[in-house]
Amino acid sequence: MHQDAEILIIDDDAATVRVLVELLRGRGFKLRVALDGRDGHQKALANPPDVILLDVCMPAMDGYHLCRLLKDDPRTADIPVIFLTGKDLPADKLDGFGAGSSDYITKPYQVDELVARLQVHGQIRRRLQTMPPVAPQVVTPKLETQDDRLLHKTMEILRADLAEPPSLVELARRVGSNERSLTDLFRRRLGLPVFAWLREERHKRACELLLSTDCDIIGIAANVGYGNAAAFSTAFRERYGLTPSAYRQSAGLVTENPRRHAK
Repeated sequence: MHQDAEILIIDDDAATVRVLVELLRGRGFKLRVALDGRDGHQKALANPPDVILLDVCMPAMDGYHLCRLLKDDPRTADIPVIFLTGKDLPADKLDGFGAGSSDYITKPYQVDELVARLQVHGQIRRRLQTMPPVAPQVVTPKLETQDDRLLHKTMEILRADLAEPPSLVELARRVGSNERSLTDLFRRRLGLPVFAWLREERHKRACELLLSTDCDIIGIAANVGYGNAAAFSTAFRERYGLTPSAYRQSAGLVTENPRRHAK
């Protein structure tokens, strides 16, 4: 790994951070530290590191929330995230990979193994950054199946009106299917039922509007189908671990007057 490769350590336990810094110092890494998820998010946006070493259990915004937030943002999506945590159950690891992490290391850990994994993931990121653009290859188009057409048509209808989508019954009727078949198709192809997928699309659209427009929180809430800013903020915070206003602020954008709109 290149000598100036940078690791961002995000952990709220100062003692753990101190040990990591002592162990990794002199191994060819540049180290930065954040002692909570929000500070880590801001530092990752301001100066993207080569690898993020992330704890799971943190107040305000835990590691899973932060990882999803980073992976949903095109500015940080390609940064490898390695969880380093005492949560060692299979379900914990699945949650970590489900949030988008590249690796998951449990405590107690071997220092040499930790260093090796940091090097591997850092090298992959560096290699991808320095690779020249690949000329597009001529590919024989894959014939679209009936399931493909049904899925795409349903997604188009839902994306066309995130605020007021049709009911599942009406949606199935409009695409020439039925509720059960449509639900089974979404679960099989996307891993989510229809309206759980729609909820994720609303969150993605909300993130885009927060980052690319100066629309107020009430307007964004209405745009993605929430009746009021409070309900939107609650759902957004459950998904990402921070409020819409805090998300906008973490990107370095001007925040709204909290007396005017709920956060």
